[in-house]
Amino acid sequence: MLYATDETGERIKPYPKERALCPWCKSDMTSVCGDINTWHWRHLTKQNCNYKGETEWHRAWKTLSEKYGCHVEKIIGNGEHIADVVVRDPRQCKGSIIELQHSSITAEEVIDRCEFYLKNRYKTTWLFDFTDKYESGHIEFTELDGTGNPMILNQKWQKRILLSLVSESFYPKFGRIYIDIGKEKIFMIRKVYENGNGWGYFRNKKYIFSKNL
Repeated sequence: MLYATDETGERIKPYPKERALCPWCKSDMTSVCGDINTWHWRHLTKQNCNYKGETEWHRAWKTLSEKYGCHVEKIIGNGEHIADVVVRDPRQCKGSIIELQHSSITAEEVIDRCEFYLKNRYKTTWLFDFTDKYESGHIEFTELDGTGNPMILNQKWQKRILLSLVSESFYPKFGRIYIDIGKEKIFMIRKVYENGNGWGYFRNKKYIFSKNL
């Protein structure tokens, strides 16, 4: 978590040897300020808190999003969810949400969260961390027409969640689906076929913060 709250409820960033409160469960948090990972907060003791632990991948993306004027770790509704990133969009009352997903999740869970955010007047785009899958050779990319874009996505296993989410019923009602493979650019999926393969475009990382709808 990049932000905790002080005794007055003000959002604060971590600094060495400090304590603060979890904005969700209000329990004590301690700062983690080392030389390698992004400075962040963690619960002082194990708590029954809905906010799950996150990886350095999450923190890096949140930090990058702030450079493009986004709001991170925003409590939505009555506190049922904390949105990872909120992109301010002048075309909408509230903007749109980017959910950063590193661990496994079902398509049903993704859609339920999208529906919840939509009821609160946010569209939701998802960014999945597929770095390990790419480095292990489980997904590959080949050129479609020799120009470098669009690219064909080849999956050596059938990732059902992508087949369920990259569909006309998901977009434009909700947002786009992107995957991060640990490179300079991220991949925006436009189509997934029954065999698990598909096609899409590589985009600069900043693209998701301005064009994620």
